[in-house]
Amino acid sequence: MGDLKPIDVVICWVDGNDPGHRAKRRQYNPPQSANLVPEATADTRFGSVGEIYFSLASILKYAPFIRKVWIVTDNQMPPLVAEFAKAGLCKADFIEIVDHTTIFRGYEEYLPTFNSLSIEGMIWRIPDLSEQFVYMNDDFFLCREILPTDWFHNGLPRIYASRHQRIGHTKPQTLKHRIFPALMRRDQPPYYRMQENAAALLSKAKTFWRCPHQPHALRRSTFEQYFLNHDGVLRGIIGHRFRGRDQAWPVALAHHVEILRNGVVPYPSFGVLYLKARENGLSGSNRQKFTMGTHRSMTIQSLDSATEQIRSAIIRQLTEKYREFLPESILAVVQHQS
Repeated sequence: MGDLKPIDVVICWVDGNDPGHRAKRRQYNPPQSANLVPEATADTRFGSVGEIYFSLASILKYAPFIRKVWIVTDNQMPPLVAEFAKAGLCKADFIEIVDHTTIFRGYEEYLPTFNSLSIEGMIWRIPDLSEQFVYMNDDFFLCREILPTDWFHNGLPRIYASRHQRIGHTKPQTLKHRIFPALMRRDQPPYYRMQENAAALLSKAKTFWRCPHQPHALRRSTFEQYFLNHDGVLRGIIGHRFRGRDQAWPVALAHHVEILRNGVVPYPSFGVLYLKARENGLSGSNRQKFTMGTHRSMTIQSLDSATEQIRSAIIRQLTEKYREFLPESILAVVQHQS
């Protein structure tokens, strides 16, 4: 029966090209430091070229059981998001905008924030959010039919992750790493390091569970129960206006709570097609995989930073895949872009 409970989707979104947001970002730009993640303040981290419309269309097409989609923003709104309801593709209240001020109520001193990890630490505070929800970035796209049981089973989230050694517990590969283990952590991709940081809050084990860029099944009560008892941890996470190397990833923290305390057994792979837009397009075997839906989801990193040719080609392919779930007004805009 647990699988029949409502499931919402939460998406964080920002239009970094908005002059007001750009000015605010520059006002709070921190000095460069060893703790700051590379590109933490770069424009591409805040770029948007309409990916969210395809993400929404993919949810409507492949996960029709979703009760509601919450888009979390900083006093912004995707300009054409209301077109989905106007076109009869969803109910009027299916997509709702939630401002940072709503989820940071009582913690306003940490606003404004330009850090998705800090925002993710507060999404569980969305009013009326369902107990079971899925967190997605706006550049995540579902590629084939999803069942509720792909994300939740018997009221518990399905977590797709693999076990990895924590830095400092691996066999040193070079003399410098043997003498200076901190160098190993500096060389570690920030996305991995922040998952390790989260695991370290709960356990001193030599291993941790690492997730790829994919939709994440989460429970509101897991965040609530942990953070209500660890307010200092919460403040430590949301205190980073820009992404920092020593920050813990809240999603990974919730996953480790489920695994270490609630007995959830991770699954090896959700099935993610991962593309770096600036390096390659959606072509060849990747295009075939996307078209045929061999993977459950696809992630396209930094589409705004791709060449115009690659970006246009990807937009055309996304349009082809999700056309019947895109309003005509949005199709007109994206076709102009491609």
